[in-house]
Amino acid sequence: MKNIQSGLEKFNSLKGYFLSDKKALAYIKQNVGAWDMDTLNGKIGVLGLRRLVPDYQYNYFLNSMADSDVKNAVRDGDLNIFKILVHDLSYLDRAKFITSTFLCAHAPDHFPIWDERKALISGWQKRENNFSYETLKGKIDLFKEENRINSLDYFYFNKLLWYCE
Repeated sequence: MKNIQSGLEKFNSLKGYFLSDKKALAYIKQNVGAWDMDTLNGKIGVLGLRRLVPDYQYNYFLNSMADSDVKNAVRDGDLNIFKILVHDLSYLDRAKFITSTFLCAHAPDHFPIWDERKALISGWQKRENNFSYETLKGKIDLFKEENRINSLDYFYFNKLLWYCE
């Protein structure tokens, strides 16, 4: 992450090749208000999150996401839904990543992705005892501002981290 500007230049030239991500985000944007089980199942599948949830836990996971409180929180941009969902889905190995990716896909300008595999995010988390979702959002916002990449939404910011690492 030392040379974010040169990484950003190369990343922007490759950004058009993230076709599956573009299609996934377009599908979710097109169906953002649809919150029935079939549509949610499609959204989870198109994001590639289905493979991260074991089959025997999938129905519980799907029902958790289908809750009207989740739909309302996504619509209202309520960051507290992250904490609630992570608690409800604590049986999943990567609950923070799964939850935040789902939220981010619905509102990429508001919900950051908590990806523990990314060195930058992992480092922030290790340095602070009470590292929360709000803290993550603040750290990412500050990082984006310091590196003049404010125009990048959280979904593509996560892709930039992947590219630069």
